Order: sequence, then structure tokens, then C-alpha cells
Amino acid sequence: MNKFIKNPTIILACCVVIISVVIYAMSTFFSGKCINKISEEVLSPAGNYKAVLFQTNCGIASAKSTRVSIIPNGKKLKNDGGNIYIIDGHPKERQIKVIWLGPKKLLIKNPSTLQPFKSETQYKDIEIVYEP
Repeated sequence: MNKFIKNPTIILACCVVIISVVIYAMSTFFSGKCINKISEEVLSPAGNYKAVLFQTNCGIASAKSTRVSIIPNGKKLKNDGGNIYIIDGHPKERQIKVIWLGPKKLLIKNPSTLQPFKSETQYKDIEIVYEP
């Protein structure tokens, strides 16, 4: 019989390695850690804010979503959810547009018939309006 199969230490070590790899893979795929990928950043007319259109992917067990956040200019987008707008799907497939109508007014165009999960009408002193 093969020496490898006879040695219980080698068999046990192989089982531990396989179980460890499976646990690591499961924790990575289902950890809930989301990754944001920026599609577009649009600077406000006053230059103090930017509207960030981005896609969020939270792993194999969840769908991709399109989100919009307003953040101060010079700050980076944090790796969390959008603070003003969230809709299911990829930004290219949803064709979302963000347009500043003034220093304190942002337009979000959503030609999709899909309803957003979140659609705020105010962020601090900035009014947010929507159009199909």
C-alpha cells in the first residue's frame, strides 16, 4: 500500500489545509465587504462638493448596485453605501446621470423604470431633484 495513505499525520495535515482553504474562501466571498468602483465624479459649480456615481459590489452572494454620494471636494469616497441614491444594477446599464443645476442643486436622471432603494431630496444644504 502507498506510504502516503498509511501515514495518518500526512492525512491529517492535508485535511487541515483543505478545511482552512475552504473556510478562508467562504469568509472572503461572504464577508459582506463591499468594493466601490467610481464611474464618474462631477464637481459642483462652487467647487466645494462633488457628486460621485459609483458601483458597489458586495461579493458573490449579492447583486451589484449603482449609488450616488455627495462628498466634500478633496475627500475620497469611503468604502460604504451611497448617501443620497441607490438603485439595483450597473451604472452603465442604468444610464444614471448626475448634473449640477447650481451650487446647491443636484439633478439625478434615471431613465430606468426600476425604482431606487434610496432617493434623498436633501443633503445638508443641497437640494436633490430627480428626472426620468
